[in-house]
Amino acid sequence: IAKSALVLWTNSRLLAIILSPSKPLSVLVRSLSLGKVEAMNMSSINQVLVISPEADHHQKISGAVERCGLGSIYCKEFVEARSLLARQKFRVVFCHDTLPDGDFRGVIAAVNPTPVVVLSRFAEWDHYLTALRAGAFDYLACPPDSAETERIVWSAIDGQNLQHRTNAQAKPSLVGAA
Repeated sequence: IAKSALVLWTNSRLLAIILSPSKPLSVLVRSLSLGKVEAMNMSSINQVLVISPEADHHQKISGAVERCGLGSIYCKEFVEARSLLARQKFRVVFCHDTLPDGDFRGVIAAVNPTPVVVLSRFAEWDHYLTALRAGAFDYLACPPDSAETERIVWSAIDGQNLQHRTNAQAKPSLVGAA
C-alpha cells in the first residue's frame, strides 16, 4: 500500500500517477517543485554514486539521499567507479579523498560536470580549499552528517535544475544579425 500518491494533470489530460510506499507526500511535492519528478522512477540518472573504501559512509549517505528521492550505488575503488560511470550518469558523486587506487581528482575529471562531493576524515580548511580548487562541488567531513548531506544533495540538484533552465532559455544569436 502506498504511503503517498501524487496525481499530475494538465489540460484535462493525466500526466502521471506517482505512488510511493516509503516517501511522504512532502518529498514528492518537493521533488515536483524542483523539476525532478523523474526521480520517483529511480532510473540511473536519479541515483548518487558513493566511492569510499569505508562501507559505513555509504550507509550514512544513502539514508540522506533517500529522503531526497534518490537512490545510491556504492563502490570501493576508482576502477570500479570508472566502470559504473561509463555505463550510467549520476546526479551527484560522493568520493572519499583517498582511494586504494587513486583519489578524488581522477573522479572529478571522469564525471565533469556532475557535482562531486569530497569526503574526508580531515575537517581542515586546506583540505577543503584543495578539493574546491580541483573542481569539487563541496566537501564533507567524515563521518557524514545526515542533515548536511541532505543539504548538499538538494543544493547540487537545485544547481543542475537552474543550469538546465538557463540553457533552455538561452537563445542562439547570429553574429551581425539585426
